[in-house]
Amino acid sequence: MNQILKKIKPTKTEEELLKKKINSFLRVMKGVKSVIGGSVAKGTWLKNNYDVDVFVKFRNNNNLSNRLEKILKARFDNIERIHGSRDYFQVHFMGLNFEVIPILDIKKSSNAKNITDISPLHVLWIKKNINGLEDDVRLAKYFCKIQEVYGAETYIKGFSGYVLEILIIKYGGFINLLKAVKNWNNEKIIGTGNIPKSKYSALIVIDPVQNNRNAAAALSSESFQRFKNAAINYLANFSDEFFIIKKIKMSEIKKNDLVLKVYCLDGKRDVIGVKLLKAYQWLINSLEKEGFVVSQKNWYWNKKKYALMWFNVKNKVLSKYKIKHGPPINKNNECKKFKAKYTSVKTSNERLYVILPRKHRRLKPFVEFLIKNDAYLLTKTKRIKIV
Repeated sequence: MNQILKKIKPTKTEEELLKKKINSFLRVMKGVKSVIGGSVAKGTWLKNNYDVDVFVKFRNNNNLSNRLEKILKARFDNIERIHGSRDYFQVHFMGLNFEVIPILDIKKSSNAKNITDISPLHVLWIKKNINGLEDDVRLAKYFCKIQEVYGAETYIKGFSGYVLEILIIKYGGFINLLKAVKNWNNEKIIGTGNIPKSKYSALIVIDPVQNNRNAAAALSSESFQRFKNAAINYLANFSDEFFIIKKIKMSEIKKNDLVLKVYCLDGKRDVIGVKLLKAYQWLINSLEKEGFVVSQKNWYWNKKKYALMWFNVKNKVLSKYKIKHGPPINKNNECKKFKAKYTSVKTSNERLYVILPRKHRRLKPFVEFLIKNDAYLLTKTKRIKIV
């Protein structure tokens, strides 16, 4: 564990340098009520993570983003407005990326108008309860990062840093958390509160500062199971391989039936990731709708200009004909339209259908057709290349 921590924990020199740069930023923001948030404020940040959250507090909820924009433009040259549930800003300053978020100045979560308003309360709760477990949080974050389940973004659907901090505090350390994970089942509830069923997820972690909120609502069942399997396997042998980034080898990926290089559109990282995920899911649905049985699939994106997506199918060549199902026979208007569109219409199980010749029987020609003609894919990607 000590060797792993040495790799992921900032040195004292790095901490002091970061503090100096943050203090310089706050001096520029003098006269504005600003507080540092996120993992930097909690002391749980990972080495080489140079994003710093800054919350700017306002007394009322009128045009917060516009008001903050005026403040920042008067003080910094390089700012970028990021659209969200409430717009915030990226400011590049002294080699760091500061994410500056406007929030309401509140004392209790019930007064929040946006989830970001509660973020400073999260920081206060963690700092009050962490009791020297900062390094355990770092281990948990890095462990999840290697298993590709770290991050609550839509394209990851994993564990947020805040959820991991709550879990480490709950179980008293990293190894204790992994031991507890072995006994987790779907819809495991951690904490006490009143969470509506609509907010249930594979794991329910009740926010300690807002007991009607599931802090783990973004977690998918797939990420939950991947984390559980990794915890069980790690406890079986305590191998450091669970903390080593696995390099993607093109020689291995190329062994799949279909490999795509998907070039990203420009934009914010989270938005790009969501578009890539939607393109990936659309490709799977399109393959299966056409009749290809997808047996294996995966994708990888390292936040660069393209992602890799790969697929294996059980049936590389489809039949010459396919069945096109129509409406139930009791839907008169729909049946008339279907019969007007197709000839040789037949009936089976109280439903119309027609047998049509396939345009594409083989995997790659069908995907080439999708890449060139599918309107949905064209809105989610810059271009797609078959490797």
